[in-house]
Amino acid sequence: MLESLGLDQNADRLYLAAHENPGLTLRELASAARVELQDAQASFLELEAIGLAQMGRNGVMVVGLEQAVDLLFLRQQSEQIAQRTRFTVFKAEVERIKTAIASSESLVDEVITGASAITRRLQALCAETEVRMDTLAPGGSHTPEQTAEAQSVDLEMFKRGVKSRSVFLASSRKDPVTMAHVEWLSDHGATVRALPRLPIRLILSDEKTAVLPVDLSNALVGIAIHRTPGVVTALQELFELTWAAASPLGPSPIVQERSLSDVEITVLSMVASGFSEAEIAKRLGVVDRTIRRRVESAMKKLNAVSRTEAVYLAAKADII
Repeated sequence: MLESLGLDQNADRLYLAAHENPGLTLRELASAARVELQDAQASFLELEAIGLAQMGRNGVMVVGLEQAVDLLFLRQQSEQIAQRTRFTVFKAEVERIKTAIASSESLVDEVITGASAITRRLQALCAETEVRMDTLAPGGSHTPEQTAEAQSVDLEMFKRGVKSRSVFLASSRKDPVTMAHVEWLSDHGATVRALPRLPIRLILSDEKTAVLPVDLSNALVGIAIHRTPGVVTALQELFELTWAAASPLGPSPIVQERSLSDVEITVLSMVASGFSEAEIAKRLGVVDRTIRRRVESAMKKLNAVSRTEAVYLAAKADII
């Protein structure tokens, strides 16, 4: 009944059972709602976090239906406002950084023109990369031959243990060649996301070297290589903002997200709500180490490098 306002099916069943049978224990409610006890525990924590339920001396108590609808509606509105605010901040930051980059054109260390020369220089950059390569790729589809050439260069990087993050245009999902390349990247340990629009074409190597088009409106004119720390830092910040706003692209991340256990989902939900590991452990009746393992397991499944990114990815996939 309340699923349309954001509650999952188990939480909805638990709320209705508690509404109709005030004062039951959580175990009794789980039985009445025909929900597994472990799922009922996770759902109760969700209801409690929203303000719909609390554990009283005489069992679980829930607010009235009208108040529940109001609280859920307010939560939806708050999430929408927060999402719009994040997007507004993102756009403002992107414009600020692009302005800073445009005013730093005199800090270019190297300019390369000509298709063959550009290809050789980018291959050399890949060979020099030791830790991580980050890319914003707003271009269109490439030929199978171009893709194969790029993969041969990338493969050498991956063999050395170099990590790779790329953001493609969301429209790439309609291009079989690009999606085959995305699948290849994922199979080799790279992480790929997508956005409807990207601010610029950008390659970052080890947070030390940045590659931009000479002409931001025409990537074919040539490339400019920047090594000045201030410029590279600004471009890395631009990449991180874009990366955080993007959604997973390709089959692998979605499969991983859906494999989260109910307990992992509960723990990530509580992390998102600001609870510490100690507070989560106390509420779930386990030791801190167990919560830490659950968080690390969720991060691995989501291919996230931090708990913040794990929460973000889970929220993006409507899991929490």
